[in-house]
Amino acid sequence: MAGGSDTFGDLAFEGGARARQVQVAVDATELLAGLDHPGCAPAHRHVPVAPARRRRSEAQAVRSLLREFFPAALLAFPDLTTATAMLVLAAAPTPAAAASLTTDQVVALLRQAGRGTLPKQAARLTHVFAAPQLRQPAAVENAMGQALTALVASLRGTVQAVRNLDVALQAAIEQHPQATILDSLPGLGVVPASRLLAEFGDDPDRFAHARGRRAYAGTAPVTRASGKAHAVVLRRGGNRRLVDTCGQWAYSAITVSPGARAHYDRPRAAGDRHEAALRNLANKLVGQLDHCLRQDGTYCEADAWPPTPETSPNPIAA
Repeated sequence: MAGGSDTFGDLAFEGGARARQVQVAVDATELLAGLDHPGCAPAHRHVPVAPARRRRSEAQAVRSLLREFFPAALLAFPDLTTATAMLVLAAAPTPAAAASLTTDQVVALLRQAGRGTLPKQAARLTHVFAAPQLRQPAAVENAMGQALTALVASLRGTVQAVRNLDVALQAAIEQHPQATILDSLPGLGVVPASRLLAEFGDDPDRFAHARGRRAYAGTAPVTRASGKAHAVVLRRGGNRRLVDTCGQWAYSAITVSPGARAHYDRPRAAGDRHEAALRNLANKLVGQLDHCLRQDGTYCEADAWPPTPETSPNPIAA
């Protein structure tokens, strides 16, 4: 669980209020277990597939099938998980059925999908479906259309399940005692914040220092020295879920935090590759998270990124 055994041992001394707070944290962790974990190893495939991962898998299955007999649908719908794409494909699962759709019928489908009338988009779809394309024999098209109908029905259910889990997770994480701290960190959304909470735990003293948290997250490099040889290399160990989540966090942070962007740009200017610079930034952000949790304070951009010699303005000559 998120807080570890020590958290539950503290309940006997801290009373019911603390117990309710920890239970909220546990609820958020349990909800997170139903979401996607991109770092799961292939050895875990016997575990039931999480809805978010199943959504990607089913969308890829639909895309693969469309490529075989209905390529126009891929031109019409770059994202197959949208309500419009799933509704139109369910109504017209073969090229022949799609080509027979009128503009008024497509407008009705768009309205049913919650997109309004959108006559221009309806005209674009009918034009794409009516364009000449390579076709399978009619019997093969019908068989593949039946398979597509089944796949799209499954995909629609999975997409709705992921949305329901996102709503439940949002409600749970907002009640957590550390929600304000996590929300203040730049580029950290609801799901990544929940993953960090679930993997790190909600005990701010779980790690003796920030170095331990960084090592557990897999963002800290490894220093190897032997005699006169000295090398700093990528850490191959660590929690793979945290490695992926921290990388995504760093990528988002450079778009909203000037300090994070400057920290990323410095190693890039020195010749580091994108992945190395992003990992360096993720390591810095994990340290800032550790500081905020220990101080029980929110993130402050000015304190997190103090001026450096490279960013400080040049003094005016006397």
